[in-house]
Amino acid sequence: YPERVRSIVLMGSGAPTRQGSLQCQDALVRRITALLQAGVIAQNPEAGSLAAQRGFLPAYFSDPDFWFSPDDLGSAPLIDERTAQVNDLTWAANEDYDLTAGLAGLTQRVLSLWGEDDPIRPIASAAIVAALPHNTVEMEVLSHCGHFWQECPEPFFAAMRAFLSRGGGMD
Repeated sequence: YPERVRSIVLMGSGAPTRQGSLQCQDALVRRITALLQAGVIAQNPEAGSLAAQRGFLPAYFSDPDFWFSPDDLGSAPLIDERTAQVNDLTWAANEDYDLTAGLAGLTQRVLSLWGEDDPIRPIASAAIVAALPHNTVEMEVLSHCGHFWQECPEPFFAAMRAFLSRGGGMD
C-alpha cells in the first residue's frame, strides 16, 4: 500500500539488485581481508569464544572494536549454525532478485542514511538513488559510523527526526 506511506527512511540499505549485492559483498570481503591481515579479526577463533560469536561483523563497523549493547542483542548468540542456514536459504530463494521496477514507481520522500565507513556505501548508495528516479532522496552520511545505526545513535536519530519534521511523517 504505497499510497499509505508518506516517507521512507533507509539506513545502510542493500543494493536493489542481486548484481549490486554481489558487488557489495566483494567490497565487504576486501574489508574483512584487510582486518584479518591487520590481526583485528581473529583468523581461527576458538569455538564458543566472543571472537567466534562476532565472526566478521567487526568489518561492518567504523571502529572494529565497537560492539552492540546487550539490549540490542538479547540473550541469543549472534552467529550460529541456524543463522548461516537461514542466510543460505534466503539467498537461494532470491538468487536473481531485481527490485528496480517496483522502486521506480515510488514517489515518496526518502532519507537514505549511511555510515561514512560502511564498506558497501560507495556501491549501494548510488544504486538506491538510481532506483528511485521519481523520489526526492535526501542522502546523509554519518561520520564515525559503519553499517549499523547502533554505532552512531545520536546523529542517526537527529537526522531522522529532522527529516520527519520537514514533512516526512511527524505531525
